Amino acid sequence: MLMITLKKISESVKKNFTFYILGLILNLEKKNCTKMAKVLNKSHDSLYRFLLKHDLFIPLFPSFFIKMANYFAQYKSGFLIVDDSAVSKIFAQCIEKLAWIYNSSLGRPERGLCIVVAAWSNGEITIPLTFTWWFSKKVVDKEHYQTKIQHACNLIDQISNLVKFDYLLADGLYFSKDMAAFLNYQSIKFLMRCASNRKITTCDGVSEQTKNHPALKLQRNQHSKKVFASYGDQNLYFIA
Repeated sequence: MLMITLKKISESVKKNFTFYILGLILNLEKKNCTKMAKVLNKSHDSLYRFLLKHDLFIPLFPSFFIKMANYFAQYKSGFLIVDDSAVSKIFAQCIEKLAWIYNSSLGRPERGLCIVVAAWSNGEITIPLTFTWWFSKKVVDKEHYQTKIQHACNLIDQISNLVKFDYLLADGLYFSKDMAAFLNYQSIKFLMRCASNRKITTCDGVSEQTKNHPALKLQRNQHSKKVFASYGDQNLYFIA
Protein backbone atom coordinates (compact mmCIF):
# COMPACT_ATOMS: atom_id res chain seq x y z
CA MET A 1 0.00 0.00 0.00
CA LEU A 2 1.29 3.45 -0.95
CA MET A 3 2.01 5.47 2.19
CA ILE A 4 2.10 9.27 2.04
CA THR A 5 1.43 11.98 4.60
CA LEU A 6 0.01 15.47 4.27
CA LYS A 7 3.24 16.88 5.70
CA LYS A 8 5.19 15.79 2.60
CA ILE A 9 3.03 17.54 0.00
CA SER A 10 2.72 21.15 -1.09
CA GLU A 11 0.24 23.63 0.33
CA SER A 12 -1.59 23.95 -3.02
CA VAL A 13 -2.10 20.20 -3.22
CA LYS A 14 -3.31 20.10 0.41
CA LYS A 15 -5.80 22.85 -0.40
CA ASN A 16 -7.18 21.04 -3.45
CA PHE A 17 -7.35 17.77 -1.54
CA THR A 18 -9.34 19.46 1.24
CA PHE A 19 -11.68 21.08 -1.30
CA TYR A 20 -12.33 17.70 -2.90
CA ILE A 21 -13.16 16.09 0.46
CA LEU A 22 -15.50 18.97 1.37
CA GLY A 23 -17.16 18.69 -2.03
CA LEU A 24 -17.91 15.01 -1.45
CA ILE A 25 -19.47 15.73 1.94
CA LEU A 26 -21.35 18.98 1.26
CA ASN A 27 -22.76 18.10 -2.16
CA LEU A 28 -26.16 16.43 -1.80
CA GLU A 29 -26.51 15.64 -5.51
CA LYS A 30 -24.42 13.35 -7.72
CA LYS A 31 -20.79 13.25 -6.62
CA ASN A 32 -19.25 14.57 -9.85
CA CYS A 33 -16.85 17.48 -10.33
CA THR A 34 -19.53 19.80 -11.74
CA LYS A 35 -21.90 19.39 -8.78
CA MET A 36 -19.10 19.55 -6.20
CA ALA A 37 -17.59 22.68 -7.79
CA LYS A 38 -20.99 24.40 -7.63
CA VAL A 39 -21.20 23.81 -3.85
CA LEU A 40 -17.61 25.02 -3.37
CA ASN A 41 -17.96 27.98 -5.76
CA LYS A 42 -14.95 26.74 -7.73
CA SER A 43 -14.20 25.72 -11.29
CA HIS A 44 -15.00 22.06 -12.00
CA ASP A 45 -11.93 21.94 -14.29
CA SER A 46 -9.60 22.59 -11.36
CA LEU A 47 -11.08 19.67 -9.41
CA TYR A 48 -10.93 17.41 -12.45
CA ARG A 49 -7.28 18.30 -13.19
CA PHE A 50 -6.41 17.61 -9.56
CA LEU A 51 -7.92 14.12 -9.76
CA LEU A 52 -6.09 13.35 -13.01
CA LYS A 53 -2.72 14.35 -11.56
CA HIS A 54 -3.02 13.05 -8.03
CA ASP A 55 -4.58 9.58 -8.11
CA LEU A 56 -1.91 8.58 -5.55
CA PHE A 57 -4.08 10.32 -2.92
CA ILE A 58 -6.73 7.61 -3.05
CA PRO A 59 -5.12 5.70 -0.11
CA LEU A 60 -5.49 8.85 2.02
CA PHE A 61 -9.28 9.05 1.82
CA PRO A 62 -10.28 6.32 4.32
CA SER A 63 -7.93 7.57 7.05
CA PHE A 64 -8.94 11.20 6.40
CA PHE A 65 -12.67 10.38 6.68
CA ILE A 66 -12.12 8.33 9.85
CA LYS A 67 -10.26 11.24 11.46
CA MET A 68 -13.12 13.58 10.53
CA ALA A 69 -15.71 11.20 12.00
CA ASN A 70 -13.78 10.94 15.27
CA TYR A 71 -13.42 14.72 15.38
CA PHE A 72 -17.19 15.31 15.06
CA ALA A 73 -17.89 12.44 17.50
CA GLN A 74 -16.31 14.58 20.24
CA TYR A 75 -19.24 17.00 19.98
CA LYS A 76 -22.09 14.60 19.25
CA SER A 77 -21.88 10.80 19.33
CA GLY A 78 -22.86 8.95 16.19
CA PHE A 79 -23.59 5.58 14.68
CA LEU A 80 -22.20 3.39 11.92
CA ILE A 81 -24.36 2.76 8.84
CA VAL A 82 -23.99 -0.11 6.38
CA ASP A 83 -25.99 -0.13 3.17
CA ASP A 84 -25.68 -0.89 -0.53
CA SER A 85 -26.12 1.49 -3.43
CA ALA A 86 -26.71 1.02 -7.14
CA VAL A 87 -24.40 2.74 -9.61
CA SER A 88 -26.53 3.07 -12.76
CA LYS A 89 -24.80 2.38 -16.07
CA ILE A 90 -27.81 2.02 -18.34
CA PHE A 91 -26.00 3.20 -21.47
CA ALA A 92 -22.71 1.37 -20.86
CA GLN A 93 -21.57 -1.20 -23.38
CA CYS A 94 -18.19 -2.59 -22.26
CA ILE A 95 -17.83 -2.29 -18.49
CA GLU A 96 -16.39 -5.37 -16.79
CA LYS A 97 -18.85 -7.28 -14.55
CA LEU A 98 -21.78 -5.07 -15.49
CA ALA A 99 -25.08 -6.81 -14.62
CA TRP A 100 -28.77 -6.29 -13.96
CA ILE A 101 -29.21 -5.04 -10.39
CA TYR A 102 -32.20 -3.76 -8.45
CA ASN A 103 -32.19 0.01 -7.94
CA SER A 104 -34.26 0.61 -4.79
CA SER A 105 -34.31 4.38 -5.39
CA LEU A 106 -36.16 3.88 -8.66
CA GLY A 107 -37.95 0.68 -7.64
CA ARG A 108 -36.88 -1.28 -10.69
CA PRO A 109 -34.00 -3.40 -12.02
CA GLU A 110 -31.48 -1.79 -14.36
CA ARG A 111 -28.00 -2.32 -15.76
CA GLY A 112 -25.29 -1.16 -13.42
CA LEU A 113 -22.83 -1.92 -10.64
CA CYS A 114 -23.36 -2.21 -6.89
CA ILE A 115 -21.32 -1.10 -3.89
CA VAL A 116 -21.67 -1.90 -0.19
CA VAL A 117 -20.90 1.24 1.82
CA ALA A 118 -19.98 2.00 5.43
CA ALA A 119 -20.64 5.53 6.70
CA TRP A 120 -20.64 7.42 10.01
CA SER A 121 -23.41 9.82 11.02
CA ASN A 122 -24.58 11.70 14.10
CA GLY A 123 -27.88 12.74 12.52
CA GLU A 124 -26.49 16.09 11.40
CA ILE A 125 -23.29 15.13 9.60
CA THR A 126 -22.80 12.00 7.49
CA ILE A 127 -19.30 10.94 6.45
CA PRO A 128 -18.57 8.05 4.05
CA LEU A 129 -15.81 5.82 5.39
CA THR A 130 -15.19 2.96 2.98
CA PHE A 131 -16.88 0.73 0.41
CA THR A 132 -16.46 -2.47 -1.56
CA TRP A 133 -17.84 -3.74 -4.86
CA TRP A 134 -20.53 -6.40 -4.85
CA PHE A 135 -21.00 -8.54 -7.97
CA SER A 136 -23.82 -10.87 -8.92
CA LYS A 137 -23.32 -14.64 -9.09
CA LYS A 138 -23.85 -14.34 -12.83
CA VAL A 139 -20.63 -12.38 -13.40
CA VAL A 140 -18.16 -13.90 -10.88
CA ASP A 141 -16.85 -17.38 -10.20
CA LYS A 142 -18.59 -19.32 -7.45
CA GLU A 143 -15.44 -19.48 -5.29
CA HIS A 144 -15.02 -15.67 -5.45
CA TYR A 145 -18.65 -14.77 -4.83
CA GLN A 146 -19.55 -13.05 -1.55
CA THR A 147 -22.97 -11.99 -0.33
CA LYS A 148 -23.69 -8.38 0.65
CA ILE A 149 -23.78 -9.54 4.27
CA GLN A 150 -20.27 -10.98 3.97
CA HIS A 151 -19.05 -7.73 2.42
CA ALA A 152 -20.73 -5.75 5.22
CA CYS A 153 -19.03 -7.90 7.89
CA ASN A 154 -15.66 -7.31 6.21
CA LEU A 155 -16.16 -3.53 6.18
CA ILE A 156 -17.29 -3.47 9.82
CA ASP A 157 -14.31 -5.60 10.82
CA GLN A 158 -11.94 -3.16 9.07
CA ILE A 159 -13.18 0.06 10.69
CA SER A 160 -15.06 -0.77 13.90
CA ASN A 161 -11.93 -0.28 16.03
CA LEU A 162 -10.90 2.91 14.20
CA VAL A 163 -14.01 5.07 14.50
CA LYS A 164 -16.14 5.93 17.55
CA PHE A 165 -19.83 5.00 17.31
CA ASP A 166 -22.63 3.95 19.65
CA TYR A 167 -24.32 1.31 17.52
CA LEU A 168 -24.76 -0.01 13.98
CA LEU A 169 -27.70 0.75 11.70
CA ALA A 170 -28.63 -1.43 8.73
CA ASP A 171 -31.61 -2.37 6.60
CA GLY A 172 -33.46 -5.67 6.81
CA LEU A 173 -31.38 -7.12 3.97
CA TYR A 174 -28.42 -7.40 6.37
CA PHE A 175 -30.28 -9.01 9.26
CA SER A 176 -29.37 -12.70 9.34
CA LYS A 177 -28.23 -15.32 11.84
CA ASP A 178 -24.64 -14.92 10.65
CA MET A 179 -24.71 -11.12 10.93
CA ALA A 180 -26.27 -11.23 14.42
CA ALA A 181 -23.65 -13.75 15.57
CA PHE A 182 -20.83 -11.63 14.08
CA LEU A 183 -22.00 -8.41 15.75
CA ASN A 184 -22.59 -10.08 19.12
CA TYR A 185 -19.14 -11.64 18.95
CA GLN A 186 -17.66 -8.20 18.24
CA SER A 187 -19.76 -6.68 21.08
CA ILE A 188 -21.34 -4.20 18.65
CA LYS A 189 -24.82 -2.93 19.48
CA PHE A 190 -27.09 -2.79 16.45
CA LEU A 191 -30.53 -1.79 15.25
CA MET A 192 -31.93 -3.41 12.07
CA ARG A 193 -35.20 -4.01 10.37
CA CYS A 194 -36.41 -7.61 10.56
CA ALA A 195 -38.42 -9.39 7.88
CA SER A 196 -41.91 -10.35 9.08
CA ASN A 197 -41.37 -14.02 8.18
CA ARG A 198 -38.35 -14.53 10.49
CA LYS A 199 -39.15 -17.10 13.16
CA ILE A 200 -38.22 -16.23 16.74
CA THR A 201 -38.64 -18.13 20.02
CA THR A 202 -39.57 -16.34 23.23
CA CYS A 203 -38.69 -17.44 26.77
CA ASP A 204 -42.07 -19.16 27.18
CA GLY A 205 -41.20 -21.53 24.31
CA VAL A 206 -43.53 -19.97 21.70
CA SER A 207 -41.90 -20.15 18.27
CA GLU A 208 -43.55 -18.07 15.55
CA GLN A 209 -42.86 -15.67 12.71
CA THR A 210 -42.51 -12.09 13.93
CA LYS A 211 -45.70 -11.04 12.13
CA ASN A 212 -47.73 -13.72 13.97
CA HIS A 213 -45.97 -13.93 17.33
CA PRO A 214 -48.46 -13.13 20.15
CA ALA A 215 -45.78 -11.39 22.21
CA LEU A 216 -45.41 -8.75 19.48
CA LYS A 217 -49.12 -8.07 18.94
CA LEU A 218 -50.04 -4.51 19.90
CA GLN A 219 -52.98 -4.16 22.25
CA ARG A 220 -55.49 -1.29 22.24
CA ASN A 221 -53.57 2.00 22.28
CA GLN A 222 -50.08 0.53 22.39
CA HIS A 223 -47.62 2.21 20.04
CA SER A 224 -44.80 -0.28 20.46
CA LYS A 225 -43.85 -3.54 22.13
CA LYS A 226 -40.49 -5.11 22.98
CA VAL A 227 -39.76 -8.78 23.57
CA PHE A 228 -36.60 -10.77 24.35
CA ALA A 229 -36.33 -13.82 22.09
CA SER A 230 -33.87 -16.15 20.41
CA TYR A 231 -33.14 -16.13 16.69
CA GLY A 232 -30.96 -19.06 15.73
CA ASP A 233 -28.49 -19.29 18.59
CA GLN A 234 -28.57 -15.53 19.33
CA ASN A 235 -30.65 -13.83 22.02
CA LEU A 236 -31.96 -10.45 20.87
CA TYR A 237 -34.58 -7.80 21.57
CA PHE A 238 -37.35 -7.50 18.97
CA ILE A 239 -39.53 -4.40 18.76
CA ALA A 240 -42.88 -4.02 17.02
